[in-house]
Parts: sequence; structure tokens; C-alpha cells
Amino acid sequence: MTTPFSLLRLPRLALIPVFQQMEPIDLIAFSLLSNQTMRLSKFFRLKTQDIWLRLEANNIEIVVFLTCGRQLRLQYFFENSRVVWRIERKEIVWHKVGGLSMIECIYRIIKVTHCDFISVLIVAEIPQYDVFPLLALLPTISEVLVSNDTPATLVLRVLRVVLSKTSKLNLFPTNQLTKMGKFQELLIVNLDIITISGEINVPFTLDDLLITNAVKIRLNEPTLNEKDLNRFFQAVDEK
Repeated sequence: MTTPFSLLRLPRLALIPVFQQMEPIDLIAFSLLSNQTMRLSKFFRLKTQDIWLRLEANNIEIVVFLTCGRQLRLQYFFENSRVVWRIERKEIVWHKVGGLSMIECIYRIIKVTHCDFISVLIVAEIPQYDVFPLLALLPTISEVLVSNDTPATLVLRVLRVVLSKTSKLNLFPTNQLTKMGKFQELLIVNLDIITISGEINVPFTLDDLLITNAVKIRLNEPTLNEKDLNRFFQAVDEK
């Protein structure tokens, strides 16, 4: 007969060698067991470089880039609250995450990895779940990529939330977005840099330039001509 070992009753000093033997994938999985395990996991810091977040129709993928050069991939599936963890050849599959919601699960992962920002947010497919509580939870976001298949109305709603969390916007326009008059809504936000790039050329007009509040604008294929620029500088001088 074996006696259960009360790991969580050990003093913190005694826990140090235990956590030092854990793989990053095990440490994150451990953090999802309870509030106490999350607090302990935060104490033993994972050294991360940045995080990528990918939103798909029925799952969310988080890619954690560790400073040691390894990558940790975590997928949350909504159909059965299943979580799949992968690091190199090791994989852990959880069919239930201790009653945690998607928001709680991702919140703990961000806290345990101690990453102050999301490097890339990718909207790859139309989410079949409410994505906006998650977006509100996220820290600063450096770059947003949106699939061409994503409806323009959803693109705008996502960007409205995201723009409050960043000073730099790298916009990869979709076919739908370039046809919308509301595209100018993105230009009036106070940002340091707006970069408009990708394979789709945006008809960036003089009116767009006049209402833009960004300090810098970078265009992949400029559509302004010399006459437009002269009119712009004249309008600036008149102010």
C-alpha cells in the first residue's frame, strides 16, 4: 500500500529542486490544477521570449518561444474543452482542464510564462466562439494578422479592441476591408506607426492621409502622387 505524497505541503525551498526537474510543458500543465499550483508556478519563472496567439474556428493555439530556443505549442479545443500540449516530441492531452474556462486557461498560461506582450495575434478563421472577452484579457499586442476569409465587420471589431493595446499596427488588409468606407476608422487612432502591407494594395487617398493621426505611415504600394502630396503640405501649412 502506497501513501500519497503531499507535494504542496513542502516548504518553498524544498520545492525548488522539484520544479527544476520539470519540463516547461509540465510546469504549465501543473499551473492549471488549482489556484495554489498557479501561484507556485508563477514563482518558478519560465524564461520566455515572446508568444504567438492563433485564433481558428474551434480552437486557439498558443506558441510560446522559450529563451532556450525551444517552442511550446498549446491548443485549446472548444468542442470538448480538450487541451493538447506539445513541446518537440512530447505531447500531453487533457480532455478536461479542471473546470477552467477558455479565458481562465489562457490567462494562467500568460501569467505563468511572464510574457508582457503578445508578439503576433493571428485571426486565421472565423471563430465559432466569443473571441472578444479573450481579446480584452490580452496584454500589449505587437502585430495583428487577419485572414482574407475573415468578414470585414469582424476584422474591424477585432482591431477596435486590439488598437487600444498597441502603439504599432501592421495591417495586412483583406479584400473585404479595402472596399469598406469604414477603413478610415483605423486611421484616426493615435498610433506611432501604421504599416499597410501585404499582397493587396490599399487605395490610400489624400483624404486618408489628412485624417490619419499616426506619427508615421508606411505603405507597401503608395498610391499618392506628387499633386496629392503638394495639396497635403498646403493643407498642413494652412493649419
